Amino acid sequence: MRINWHPLLTAFALTAPGLFSAGSAESTYPAGVEVKDYSGWKNAVQLDNGEVLAVAVPGAGGRLLRYQLHGENILYLDPALAGKTLAELKGGGHGGHQIDIGPELRGMPPHPDLWWGDYTWHIPGPYSVRLTSKPDPGAGVQITKEFVLDPDDGDLGVTQTIKNTSRETVKYCLWDRTLCAGDGFAIIPLNRNSRFANKWALRVKDAEGKWQYDGNATAPREVKVIKNHLVVKCNGPATKLGADSAEGWIAYVRGKLIYVKYFPYYGGGVYTDGGCSAEIYFNERFAELEPLSPEVELNPGDSFVFPEKWVLIELDEVVNTAEEAQRVVRKIPPSPFK
Repeated sequence: MRINWHPLLTAFALTAPGLFSAGSAESTYPAGVEVKDYSGWKNAVQLDNGEVLAVAVPGAGGRLLRYQLHGENILYLDPALAGKTLAELKGGGHGGHQIDIGPELRGMPPHPDLWWGDYTWHIPGPYSVRLTSKPDPGAGVQITKEFVLDPDDGDLGVTQTIKNTSRETVKYCLWDRTLCAGDGFAIIPLNRNSRFANKWALRVKDAEGKWQYDGNATAPREVKVIKNHLVVKCNGPATKLGADSAEGWIAYVRGKLIYVKYFPYYGGGVYTDGGCSAEIYFNERFAELEPLSPEVELNPGDSFVFPEKWVLIELDEVVNTAEEAQRVVRKIPPSPFK
C-alpha cells in the first residue's frame, strides 16, 4: 500500500468512520496497530511496520512520544514527565511532538486542554490513529491529529486540524513543536529572497522586553550558513532562530539518522511569528523543530488543515560536523507539497 501524500489528500482518513475507539471492548485491531501502556500512560496507540514505530499517547495531550527507525527514537521525552496527567503537571511539561497554536510573539491565551489534555482516540483503519482534544474554552478551538504510517517504507502522514468551536471569530497559526533528542544538527533551507538580511533571524528581546526576530544578528557559535542552508548544532544555551524558508521542509541529523519534516509553504500566506515559516529552539537537553502555518481567520465552525509528511533515513556513517550535516541534504527527497 502506498499513500498519496498530496496536501489535498492527506486528510482522507479524517472522513473515514472509526473502527475502534477509547473504551472499545475489542482486543484485536487493524494491521499495524496495537494499543498498550507506554512509559506509565494507558492506551498508547502504536503504529508499527516492523522497522518504523510511532507511538501516540492520548493522555499526554495526544502527543506522539516515539518515532523510531530500527529501535532508535529520534524524539525527546523528559523521564520526569512519564505517566503524568494534566492535573499533576498543572499545565506544564514538554516532550515529543505536539501541535500548538500561535503566533508565539503575540502571546496565546492559556489552553491546557490542547497542550496537555486527555485526547480521545479512534482507529479509522490499518496503520492509523486519530486523536481529538476537548474544545478549549480559553482558545475557543479544538485540535484533531491524524497519524498514518506507510506500511511499505515507514513514512508518516501527519494531518493537523484546528476547528473554531466558539461563537466568535478567531485568528491563529498552527505551530508544530517537535522535541528531538539533543546534540544533533538542525537544518533549514534558506530563502534566496528572504526578508531578513542574514536570510535567517535570531529571537531576541527588544528595549521593552518583548521578543522579536532580528535578521541582522551575529550568529551564535552553534549556527552556520553552508550553501544556503542554516545548520545549527543543537547543544548549548537556550537559543531560538527562525527563517522565512519557502522549501517546505526542516531536517534534523543525529548520529546516523536523518529526520525530515515536510510541510506546505503558502507563498501568499501571512506568517505572523516574525515572518518565519520554520523555527528551531535548542538547549543542552533537546532540539525543537517548529514548522508553522500562516495565520488564518476562522469563523465559528470553520476548520483549517496543516498536513505534514515525516521521513526517517538511515545513513552509512555518523555525522559529526555541520559540514557533514549539510552534505546529507542531497539524500533528502523533494517535498511532496511542492
